[in-house]
Amino acid sequence: MLIDKQSIDSILSATIAQLSNRVKERFPDGNLIQACDELLRLSRDTKLRAEWIGSPIISLRIVATILISLIAVALVSAFSQLNLSSGRLDVVVFVYFLNAGMNNIVISAAVVFFLITIEARVKRRRSLLAIHELRSR
Repeated sequence: MLIDKQSIDSILSATIAQLSNRVKERFPDGNLIQACDELLRLSRDTKLRAEWIGSPIISLRIVATILISLIAVALVSAFSQLNLSSGRLDVVVFVYFLNAGMNNIVISAAVVFFLITIEARVKRRRSLLAIHELRSR
């Protein structure tokens, strides 16, 4: 039996509300009522924050896509500028071009990996801050 995230959130909120009502009925003068109300408010805030963290960061995706496209254009442009048809290719020149080309590809791949994973890292940081806030209460 699979339960989706919406069902878990609604079940959790309903359970906390039911617990709060039971506490109010049994201990009308106790301080436990404030704790239950705080827990109910906290569960609703957490649900909203989880939705905010889970939503895509469109501006970051657009910037990453533009930068990755520029890197691809720059690499294609750099490799298309090579003039290897000038007759005989010396071994030293070939090794130099091979080394420079591999360095460009490796560095570009690292930058592309950074840009692809930046949204996940931002969301992870937001999640850790939210968890820290929950633990501090």
